[in-house]
Amino acid sequence: MEKFVEVHGYKNFVYCYGQGSITLVLLSGSGVPFPSLEYKALAKALAKTYQVIGIEKLGYGRSDLTENNRQRLS
Repeated sequence: MEKFVEVHGYKNFVYCYGQGSITLVLLSGSGVPFPSLEYKALAKALAKTYQVIGIEKLGYGRSDLTENNRQRLS
């Protein structure tokens, strides 16, 4: 599943693979321009055992751009 989730008026891109009883959340570091593409193989491999959720931070991948501080939305 891939979808956009609205947070404080901005759209964050979120992807989810697998249906395991344990959920892993993938958050990329700065400098990874398209986390959903770069971590897709890892997410799909982990999805054989776990539910894997990835979140593209604002300004990365398909998520909206923002001028706000990345650590806190005001």
